[in-house]
Amino acid sequence: MAQLREKYSAVVLSYGAISDRELGLPDEHTIRNVLPCRKVVDWYNGSLDNRLSASDFNLEEIEDLAIVGNGNVACDIARMLTKKPQEFIDSDTPSPVMAALDKTNLHCVTMIGRRGLVQTAFSTKEIREINAMAGL
Repeated sequence: MAQLREKYSAVVLSYGAISDRELGLPDEHTIRNVLPCRKVVDWYNGSLDNRLSASDFNLEEIEDLAIVGNGNVACDIARMLTKKPQEFIDSDTPSPVMAALDKTNLHCVTMIGRRGLVQTAFSTKEIREINAMAGL
């Protein structure tokens, strides 16, 4: 975790689980801007279970983001956080999320897979959209 924090101003731990799952990393619950994906997804979906506050995850101070995971949830987080607010005009994205995206200083999103290529779990649709956004 220390190595990730040296290179990234935020780290999202993205893994498919019904609830937040600890990875066993030192201080993973107390380091600012290190979050389980569920908190991020609940936030941008406007979930009533949203437990994420601005002090937990402030897009104005995050420039480089690492998403640890190689599945659809990781792809969706990358896609949501790299879009411009105007791309959500006709959606039901909560206005606080759109306001946060409008103020973001995010320049780089890196997905880090914890397993090999064979175990990736994202669909073609998600990866195509990310590639298109990146101009690939």
